Amino acid sequence: MIGKKSYPIAANSAIILRKKQQHHLIDSPSEAMVVFVVYFSEQVARRNRVALRPLLVDARPLSIPTHRAQQLRRALRQMLNEQQGRGPMFETAIQLALASIILELYRLRRETENATLTSVPPSTERVKDVLSYIAERYYEPPRLAEAAKMAHLSQRQFSSLCRLVTGKRFTEYVNTLRVERAKELLINTDMPVSAIAFEVGFEDMSTFYRAFKKYYRKPPLSFRD
Repeated sequence: MIGKKSYPIAANSAIILRKKQQHHLIDSPSEAMVVFVVYFSEQVARRNRVALRPLLVDARPLSIPTHRAQQLRRALRQMLNEQQGRGPMFETAIQLALASIILELYRLRRETENATLTSVPPSTERVKDVLSYIAERYYEPPRLAEAAKMAHLSQRQFSSLCRLVTGKRFTEYVNTLRVERAKELLINTDMPVSAIAFEVGFEDMSTFYRAFKKYYRKPPLSFRD
């Protein structure tokens, strides 16, 4: 209940409440419910006001995809560990983790607002969602097993749907994102090629050169001629 309105809450839901906003939770006696609660000051709210505004205007619980909920849980655990460990600049670390949570919830709310109904099978929609999530983190090591788990599919199913959606195998899809970003950096910055390769997620230069030439049919430095 938020004010006089009631909302159903499923697993992996998030709710943002204003200061002194009346609310209460009603759980089912036969089902356990775990709730993470984070309070933050008005100063923190002002610092993140742009991202918080749409979350506060729309009081409905925000449903979070499983793989993105895992990311938010990691941020929550980091906040708890920093709070208890009290290492150097732990308060700054807590604020950064909280800001990452608020930003992720803001993006989810915007995506929900822009979503349209389609006749695409749910499994394909899950693959699209995971691929979109990976596209924002293209610099991280691509792991098919983890991506398939996020979409609640087998690796074989995920691979087939990935090719259906993108026209590429999973690793090719990630490498395409990386080399496209590398091309932008080559054209628009003076960064060394080695620094660009590292920034976009390649651990060694030979792999970077092979992926780049496979996609663009010419070496990276040709874009600086």
